[in-house]
Amino acid sequence: MDVFLLDPGKANGFPTVLEDLIEAPEDHALTCVAFNPKGNLLAAGTQKGSLLIFDFETRGLERNCGCLHPDQAVTSVSFTGDGNRVLTATGFAHESRAPNAVLYDLAEAKIAVEVVLPSPPTFARVHPNGAEFLACFHQGPPVIYSISSAPSSRQVQASVCLPKDKEGSSHPPAWPVTANYLGDGDRVALGNASGEVEIVRNDLAFSVAMRRTAPIADSGAIKAIVENQARTLIALNIAGRSQQGFVRILQLVGGEGEGDRDAECASNVVGDFHDPACFAKGSSLGWVAFSWDNGHLLATSGAESKHHLSVWNLETQKLSCVLESSGLQPVWHAAWRPNRAALVTVNADGNCSVFGKKEKENWSCFAPGFRELEKNEEYVEQEDEFDASPAEQRTPAPPHSRDLVNILT
Repeated sequence: MDVFLLDPGKANGFPTVLEDLIEAPEDHALTCVAFNPKGNLLAAGTQKGSLLIFDFETRGLERNCGCLHPDQAVTSVSFTGDGNRVLTATGFAHESRAPNAVLYDLAEAKIAVEVVLPSPPTFARVHPNGAEFLACFHQGPPVIYSISSAPSSRQVQASVCLPKDKEGSSHPPAWPVTANYLGDGDRVALGNASGEVEIVRNDLAFSVAMRRTAPIADSGAIKAIVENQARTLIALNIAGRSQQGFVRILQLVGGEGEGDRDAECASNVVGDFHDPACFAKGSSLGWVAFSWDNGHLLATSGAESKHHLSVWNLETQKLSCVLESSGLQPVWHAAWRPNRAALVTVNADGNCSVFGKKEKENWSCFAPGFRELEKNEEYVEQEDEFDASPAEQRTPAPPHSRDLVNILT
């Protein structure tokens, strides 16, 4: 009879225990990480502008790509869809060096393209096809930079990017505007400081794919936009204004309403998720990510010095668990491993914590009839359990009787 065995390598579930610690090399404190599509390589940026590639299976350093941003910390790192190139960008300005974005070719072990940026970006991500990348700034709309044979740039045109700091206006300005690629990079989602969200097509005209939503009441700026693997949900990391920060989940559906006649999709609010340990007004959550099986939501958060990671079940919208980082240190960045229930976080000390799922041992799959115990139970011996029964007792041998033993053969 075939017995079904659970594959511990599948992405079902969420991490529950701290498995390992990836220590950064000397003088290479890590700042951000990203997995390649296969999940076997981990790219990490450092505070001194270097790019490191780790073999996640062995937790060892695979390659030091060198210092791509001298004396500038790497704040964004991302892989192309084929996993052959890595984009890094720095979010800090230097007196003698302009901020830049670098596309590094892992196959040829050299810099493929370097683009000088007008100001330090708050976020940067390479397109899955590797032909362009998206950069967000503190002021102005996001910009898409082409890194093909003819380098060029174009500003993302959307209504959420229009400034609102007119005289006498009670609304805050639109800046900063955050953005991210959706799907295969054919659409771009944008969010502004008023809590408005809009999705445009990644074409020359930036035609509207989802009309601008209404401002979120009593909320601050949208800090980040993340899409799940099924491409049906997007998470909005929203800073608090008169309340605590939270994450709002939107479900993307076909635009069938009267106001969406010329839009290809609309959105429904799935729910809001709040930090269970921080209730301060004006607070905000850190890095947000979906689990690879689309069943859970992760957010890094911190209340005073006790920083932790909250994991919610998207189906029940309840808190599943709270993971504590190594030494209760602040969490700067987090990345979910593709096709696995594994999570990597970057701590304030520059090292990475690896969280994994503790699989339950099921020995009855190999030994039918073996009874599994939920916990260790002390065995209690019965009073006559090991007493020999009278029927099994041998009759005494007669006196002076000996068996003949042949010692010759």
